[in-house]
Formats: sequence, C-alpha cells, structure tokens
Amino acid sequence: GGDIAPRGGTLRSEIRIAGMIDALQAEIPKAEVRELDDAPEAALLRKLERHDLLVIGRDSALDGEPIRNGVSPLIEGLVRHGARPVIVVPYGAPLVGPVVVAYDGSAACQRSLQICLLLGLLSGRDVTIASVADIEERGQECAERCSALLHRHGIAVRAVGLAGAEPVDSLIERAQSLKASLLVIGAYGHSLLRDMFVGSTTRALLRRAPCSVFMYH
Repeated sequence: GGDIAPRGGTLRSEIRIAGMIDALQAEIPKAEVRELDDAPEAALLRKLERHDLLVIGRDSALDGEPIRNGVSPLIEGLVRHGARPVIVVPYGAPLVGPVVVAYDGSAACQRSLQICLLLGLLSGRDVTIASVADIEERGQECAERCSALLHRHGIAVRAVGLAGAEPVDSLIERAQSLKASLLVIGAYGHSLLRDMFVGSTTRALLRRAPCSVFMYH
C-alpha cells in the first residue's frame, strides 16, 4: 500500500545508478567505479587522500544542490577544503589540444603551475603562458619570467603578454583562439587575478572557459 511509491522511486534510482556504472565501465574498462555512501564532498575528500588529482564535471551537483552563478557548490567546497588539485571539465570540452597557463606572478599561480608540471600534464603539450597587464610589455615580462621554469623542465613554451582591463575576457579569448584543451589557473590569486575562489574572477573563468580548468590552492 503506502510504501509502494517510495519503493518504486528507490528502485528506479538504483536502476539508473547501475546503468551509469555499466556505461562508465564500458567507456573506461580499467576505471574503478564506486558509489558514494556519504555526502559527496566528504566522501570525495576522503577518497582523494589516496589519489593525486580530482577530475569533475563543471555541472556536477551530486547531492542535488542547485548550481549558483554557473559553478557547483560541490566544486567550490572541494577546492576550498581539499588538498589536491582539481580539473573542472565543461560538457563537450576538447580532450586534446594546447594548454594555456594564466599567470600573474602570484603564489597561487606559481603553486598551481608547479603541481600541474609535476603531475606531467604539460609534457608533450603545446603550452602558452598568458599574462594580462595594463600594457602588453608588462604582461610579456611576467609571462617570460614564468616560462623560465618550464624551460628548465625541457618543455617548449610560448610567452604572451596581453593588455586589457578585464583579464577574464583576455584569457578566454586566448583559450578560444588556440582551441585549448586546458586552462591552468590559481584557485586563489592576487594582482589582476586577485579575487578569492568565491570571487568573480575565478568563477567567471570556470563558468566561461571553453575547455577544462586546472586549479590548485
């Protein structure tokens, strides 16, 4: 009688989950697929203690929370409270292609770039360091300082100075023109990327990026 509808809803949910797991294992045969048995953020943070990197869809809201300002609260929580780098992937983003590193000289950008480098995500890739400043020459100088690190690791890199009052617009345009597959940013920054992760700059980059975004705090 009264428990038929709830049980029916539970059964349908279980069938959908089983279908998704089967689809994932068919797509990536060697992948480990697990169901979370706790709140998504807490469960993922525990899982990340044994892993180096989290890759998550930009629209992921595993606990059903509404997505505010184009960024899932789950992603904000994982970046703020986690100790691992995160790659946020928009639906339909290219899986291969050039990399754009958004660099402003801040400690956050330096940390994010170093971890991305040490994980091997830049090896064999076409890498562009893009620095936005009030005039192109200052941006070029900043980008060239950053490129020295990659050269030491044997990675060919192009340093580009961009002039503009809106760093988000300049970086997005550069990523689009290069058909980039990855944009590397600092989760917390200073200078022209000075907003906290919960501020407008990083959120805008996440929301508008045509490619995956790598962050580390």
